Amino acid sequence: MTLVRTRDEAIALTDTALGAYAEQAQGILVQAKAAVCAAQDYADRVVRDCRSRAAALEALLSAASERDAPAIRLRLLQAQANLDRAGRASVRIGDAAKTVRDLERRYIQRTSATVAGHAPTSTAEPQRSANTTAAAVSGSAGEPAPTIQAEAMTGLRRRLPPSGMASVDVMSADLTENPIQGEFGRGGATRADYRWAVQTWHDTIAPGLARGMSRSDFEADDALRGAQPLRRTADVYDMFLGDDHIRVDRRPDGTFNVISGRHRLQIARDLGIESLPGKIYE
Repeated sequence: MTLVRTRDEAIALTDTALGAYAEQAQGILVQAKAAVCAAQDYADRVVRDCRSRAAALEALLSAASERDAPAIRLRLLQAQANLDRAGRASVRIGDAAKTVRDLERRYIQRTSATVAGHAPTSTAEPQRSANTTAAAVSGSAGEPAPTIQAEAMTGLRRRLPPSGMASVDVMSADLTENPIQGEFGRGGATRADYRWAVQTWHDTIAPGLARGMSRSDFEADDALRGAQPLRRTADVYDMFLGDDHIRVDRRPDGTFNVISGRHRLQIARDLGIESLPGKIYE
């Protein structure tokens, strides 16, 4: 048992314990997020397959003879039932993903609050230690500290004209006026590819920009890792900061009409990411 003699020693011991707790909780949350993401990808594929099969049977039924129609109709009913079950399963998986995101947020809030509660008011050094631990806990749970996105946007604004990038509030984007129709994605990119790109922006690109990294740094890292197409961080940089960046119009009520980027905004909403870079037209 560690003998604690002073208040500073107690704070340091608490700081160490919180760090160990944060590391363990982080591992659980990372595993949970990976599991629900994999489940969502699988559910999306099953729903697409079921929908395609039902559509094919509907087309077959419309051209079938009276003799063949009953058997095809039965197969169609089975296919529609499978599609319905797959859709319900997909919704449940989405609910599970939301639960994991909520747990992650509560974990960050509670851990940060606990650290703050142990921070002394009379000793400067332990105060800095507690603040450092709170920041580390926030980042270690898979979500950057609240200032990282703001710092990234500040760095961008230093390199762009005043009419350049801003932080687009994901929840303010109206995705109902011009909804995504048909297969999700374009240019061969799947929902999983979009999910990886948006998460990579949030977890890697934005924090990197806040630290002063450039596109060349991400490109060099891709080369070092032998990154394949659709898994390159430099491409994610281009996706959000290049010519195909997100564009929205601000409405009088504060919501955004989405000009481009609805796929990225939808995925960000699914992942619980609150903001993405883009151009806001007033």
